[in-house]
Amino acid sequence: MSDATTNTLGLPTRGLPIGKMLPVTGSFAIPLVVTASLLSLNVVKTRIDNNTFQGEKSISKDGKEAAGVKQPDGNTYDPLLIATRVHGNMMENMPITLVLAALAELNGADRKKLTTILAAFCVIRIAHVVGLTRANQLARAAGYFGTQFVQLGLVGWLGLLTKGYWGY
Repeated sequence: MSDATTNTLGLPTRGLPIGKMLPVTGSFAIPLVVTASLLSLNVVKTRIDNNTFQGEKSISKDGKEAAGVKQPDGNTYDPLLIATRVHGNMMENMPITLVLAALAELNGADRKKLTTILAAFCVIRIAHVVGLTRANQLARAAGYFGTQFVQLGLVGWLGLLTKGYWGY
């Protein structure tokens, strides 16, 4: 007996014949991971541009801290510190959000609502990147508070979806 099954188009597939378990979360993992990878590449580019291959602050040729880059807010920031924090922040928030979304989806969350939430999360994370890289405090705040709203909203929704487990 073969373990091949067919999909809705009649094409052969492999795996369990139970359908896709996490189509919403799985589809949003793609743009989020691609974004995280691009941010990682930006860290590498910034390291090469600043001749700094270790640490998170640029150094000059004489070993002293390099001059920062003037931003629209009038302050001067180290480009490597910005690049590492933008990437780090994405890596701190993306996995927990995808795990919460997957748990909600597995526990019966409405897929259209979950799609809307994860689409908003993608926009929110881009806003946060823009906020940090362009010193736009409004975009940065929208990214931070939006991320918190999405994560806490998913936790609350997950609580409602699993409330029967604890006997209430």
